[in-house]
Parts: sequence; C-alpha cells; structure tokens
Amino acid sequence: PQPFPVQADVKIGDTHAVIAGTLTDPQNLGALDLRLKLSGASLSNLYPLTGVTLPDSPAYSTDGRLVAKLHDPAGANFRYEGFNGKIGNSDIHGDLGYIASQPRPKLSGVLVSNQLLFSDLAPLIGADSNAAQKKRGGESKQPSGKVLPVEEFQTDRWRAMDADVEFTGKRIVQSPDLPFTDLYTHLVLNDGQLSLEPLRFGVAGGKLDAD
Repeated sequence: PQPFPVQADVKIGDTHAVIAGTLTDPQNLGALDLRLKLSGASLSNLYPLTGVTLPDSPAYSTDGRLVAKLHDPAGANFRYEGFNGKIGNSDIHGDLGYIASQPRPKLSGVLVSNQLLFSDLAPLIGADSNAAQKKRGGESKQPSGKVLPVEEFQTDRWRAMDADVEFTGKRIVQSPDLPFTDLYTHLVLNDGQLSLEPLRFGVAGGKLDAD
C-alpha cells in the first residue's frame, strides 16, 4: 500500500506541535516518517502528553524528523533525528531515541549546544531564581545570590523511564557568578538512580570534574 499523508497542527495547553509527513505502513498503522516542530513553555510539560520525563526548562522550540516503528517486538520506538532548536536563548541540536521497552521505556541520544546561557541551564538543574520559576508557574526556594541548586530534584518521575544521554555545551556564555567556559556530561538514569559521570566543566586554563 502507498504511504498515507499525515498533517496536523495541535495545541494542548501551552504545548504546540506541527507535523507533516507520512504513515509509511498504513495497513498496519505501523510506521511514521514525519517532520515535527514542537514548542512550549517548559520541557517538563511534555510528561503528561508523552510519558517522557524531561527537566523543567525555559520556553523551547525544536524542528526535526520523527521516525517511528510502532510494532517493533522490543517496543514501539521513536527517533527524533537531526533536530535543531532553542531552549530559552541557547541553541540545541541532536538526535534522540525513545523505546517503549519493558520494564521501563528508555530515552537515549546525543545533544549539543554551541552557545549555552547559564540562565537557560539553571532551571534544568534546579538552580533558577524565584522570579524565573514563577514566570513558568512554578515555586522555588532558590536564593537569588546562590548559583548552584539548593532545592532537591523532583524525583517522583524518575522511575517512569531510563535514560542515557550525552550533552555538550561548547561555549557557556559567561555568567557573572561562574568561571565556566564549557560543559560535557553523560547522564544515565536507571531504575530511578541518576548519575552524571562525568560532569565536566571547562574553566580558564583547564577542566573541572564534579564527579
């Protein structure tokens, strides 16, 4: 059978998705090949819609190719390939894969930001200011003078999935409070246990490992 064209423009709350492409196995509703543009106020708001556990973030937008195999024996799998986007004022690029495996689904991928603003990184690690969180509808106990997070992570969603993601921030736009120049981390989430090994910051004249 011929591929079946698919187009949609969907808004759910503050999340906006635009898709255009084909159902490539229409007889079995088995596979998709789409261009997906996604935007919203915070990545964490995708959890109720997708079941994918993502951190709180500034407003984001992405544009990439989504390829899905819905009847894979190992579990339905989705690949968001070669996407480009922004989180706050920082650029983001990469490839992500998600497989609905047992006992838990898994997110994997490689992400790169060429120019990362610390103000955009802060909410991802729970260190953004009260004002910034209130703007997104959240609560924060983060003192305005503290850079590293004082709040505990919201861990209740961590057992919903596993993850294995590498992230590189090639250039951290200078924060007045921090001397970091770049960032690399390998995030692994396994059965609710989170590790960042390494969590490596570039500083003037060298590297700083936080693990």
